[in-house]
Amino acid sequence: GSIPFGILHLIGNFFGQSRRFSQILGISLAGFMLSLVYLNFGLLSAFLCHLVWNSTVDGWAKVFDTEAKSITESIEGSWITCGFLGLTSLVLILMLG
Repeated sequence: GSIPFGILHLIGNFFGQSRRFSQILGISLAGFMLSLVYLNFGLLSAFLCHLVWNSTVDGWAKVFDTEAKSITESIEGSWITCGFLGLTSLVLILMLG
């Protein structure tokens, strides 16, 4: 699930949205985590997790009065985000596996 999720987000490269390695890693880890959520709790839960993520990013953009695009790139490309998503995935694997 993380591979198609990452590929879908990489399509933005064809429309002028360049991605750094850390962004690709963060998006792929998010896809992996969403796959784990889907396998253990269903499709609706995975959709809701993604909705919460997008709403949080939009909220941060409004709080800091910046464009959602730039803050999304900053958050998705953050090594802290990658670590958080990796740790969350590991916890899901250990708790539910």
